[in-house]
Formats: sequence, C-alpha cells, structure tokens
Amino acid sequence: MSVQSIVFNKRYYTVNTARDYLKRNGYRWDDKIDETPKTYRFRQLPPKFKNYLIRKKGAVSFVIGYD
Repeated sequence: MSVQSIVFNKRYYTVNTARDYLKRNGYRWDDKIDETPKTYRFRQLPPKFKNYLIRKKGAVSFVIGYD
C-alpha cells in the first residue's frame, strides 16, 4: 500500500497552507495540482494501482493505492 494522492478540502486549506502541510509531513508537491470546486489534490505517485482506499483525517484525505 502506498499514498497515491493527498486531497485537501478548500474550506480549510489554501494552496499555500496545503503545501506547508505537505512539507511539514514529508510529502512532495509540484506545480501540477488537480483542482475541483471543493478540493486540491496533490499526487504522490502516478495512478497505477488496481484498487484504492480513502482515509480521512479531518479536512485532509489520503488516497491509498494497492494491488
């Protein structure tokens, strides 16, 4: 299992505060952000997994990929 993406709720996070969270917690980020009307998504790995699981931790969700 690996973290494929980290998703931030826009109600609680801006792009800058989301990047601060990623930096503080040892995750990576780049200039490509997948944005929806309600979320920012930062990919950690390409979407190569067969199955996904979402774990919520407050206003942050982790998309966990596994085979």
